[in-house]
Amino acid sequence: MTGEKRMKYSNRIKPFDEFWMNCILNQMFSVACTYEPSYRYAAYLNSYQYFRWEAATDPLFRYPTIDSMYYLDFLYRNEGRKNHDFSLSKVFGPLVLHHFPDRDSYLHEIRELCKANQIFSLNVDLFYWIPNSMAYQKFHWYHYSLFNGYDEAASTYYVIDDNLDGYMEHAIPEERLIVSYENSECRTNPDYALPPVLKYSVREEIPPYELTLQEVCFHADRLIREIRSFSLEGQWNVELDESRLNDYLTYSVVGINIIANRHKANESLIRSLRELSLIPADTFERLLAQIQEIRSGWDFVKQLFMKASIQRKLDRPQCCKLAESLFAKEVALWETLLRTKH
Repeated sequence: MTGEKRMKYSNRIKPFDEFWMNCILNQMFSVACTYEPSYRYAAYLNSYQYFRWEAATDPLFRYPTIDSMYYLDFLYRNEGRKNHDFSLSKVFGPLVLHHFPDRDSYLHEIRELCKANQIFSLNVDLFYWIPNSMAYQKFHWYHYSLFNGYDEAASTYYVIDDNLDGYMEHAIPEERLIVSYENSECRTNPDYALPPVLKYSVREEIPPYELTLQEVCFHADRLIREIRSFSLEGQWNVELDESRLNDYLTYSVVGINIIANRHKANESLIRSLRELSLIPADTFERLLAQIQEIRSGWDFVKQLFMKASIQRKLDRPQCCKLAESLFAKEVALWETLLRTKH
């Protein structure tokens, strides 16, 4: 009806829930695949690296995990480096790192961003954010959450985020938004480098993404070299501080979970190569058997860490030995693929 006040707003973004990468990448691929579904192939691409990650609450504790390449250059707007290699640079225009003009009037601006259907994410503290998540009411973990809508009458916001049930849309009451933002790192840490809001702009014309065997093999060759030089020395040292054992085990599980999810993506990558007729059937069967063995191996390692949180004791040498064998199996996986190319 003419003159009727609009009360509900939605960007209609579909969550990219096939596997977990990190908060920034899952939200970016959610937006990208909503606008152009072929970018799921870009999510599968093996453009990742293994890292020794520092625990947020104790930089002396380190644990292995995986992160994707190139996107941080895009995030920090470092145009002189590798933005052109980031697949989603063809989907998004420059990312706007946004600060609220008035520090204490953020609620009004968040509402206005939602009403304008601006695609954005907000820095929050996961301790207060999503019920049934790993951090909820357990420990403080800082994070960007993607907003997808707003119900003005109910004072409720809709975000795309993860909890133990998966990556999906969640309703956030305004009072929970307030406490989560007030306790966020950008609000409490004056040295925090990033702003409270990341504003996304989607390009008017988005070309379909084309997955090529050449690019997959380029990353396979790189991964072989990098994995062979990757060491677990100095990582998973849960004996550093007995009082922080639960935190150390939780960080370790988070890192292993990202590794396990990456291998879920690798299975989708291999299936896509076959569906696109980029590899022969016999090679696909060999690769599939290899990747499924690797996936189940990392799932088993994750279970060892989860059991350790109950038993209050971790057999670190056993976990390291298993992980080293899985690294060797991943090298063999990529070697199988490279033999196909030749």
